[in-house]
Amino acid sequence: MIPPDLAFAILINRTSDYYQAHPPTYMTYTEHTHVTAPSLGRAQDVNRSIAVRVADNFAVMQDLPNGGHRTGQAFPIVAYFDPLSAFQFSYFANLKRVDITLERGQPLVLATPEPDPSVNVVVPYNSFWNSRYAPDSSATALHLLIDPTPRVKGFYPSEVVEDPQTHLPSHIEMRVTGGADESIALDYKVIDGHWVIEPQFDLAEPFQDGLAEVQRGDWYGLIDRAGHFAWGPTTEGALNRVIETEWTS
Repeated sequence: MIPPDLAFAILINRTSDYYQAHPPTYMTYTEHTHVTAPSLGRAQDVNRSIAVRVADNFAVMQDLPNGGHRTGQAFPIVAYFDPLSAFQFSYFANLKRVDITLERGQPLVLATPEPDPSVNVVVPYNSFWNSRYAPDSSATALHLLIDPTPRVKGFYPSEVVEDPQTHLPSHIEMRVTGGADESIALDYKVIDGHWVIEPQFDLAEPFQDGLAEVQRGDWYGLIDRAGHFAWGPTTEGALNRVIETEWTS
């Protein structure tokens, strides 16, 4: 296999090319976000329908089920976003509101060397990220673990998993330098020809008593606010028995 830093550069370029060539015009979806602020002693569930114009991330949003409409950036982040490229991310929270700002930069394109059979010495290619292969990585499905060099300030990709069918990232985890515990984990899928953040569930109901009903394909389950299954997943009939037993009174 080629050195991992070069493999990462090639994956970045492939992702940037696809991202620029296949943008959706508009996206509509429903998001369910649980926000916690321990320092403020506050937690909030945000259930929101979103219709977003992808080019400038201008969204019309409605808090569910019957809230008012508002406009702004898609919350929490637009589902068409390449975190391997340049971006700026910030957030603000107080007792009344939570604001997240995402500024997407230009897709990153790295110069890569041409194969040269006469080369007998390998040196690091990238001075920002120290990449290494995870034990389960393969030539057809990369799994890269990345450490930042001293040149990096702020977010960096700490883990990237390649989809063996599309050869685009299926999972990207971003962390922050300097010992901060902030992280962003994103799962991706090609849907209708677009590389987008993958919806975790086909259906997700609002939380009730700390649990929410979720569906994906032909299975159902109950998740807690951390996204962990408290029950299931299982089939529809079994879920109906649980709801009738535990959620009705």
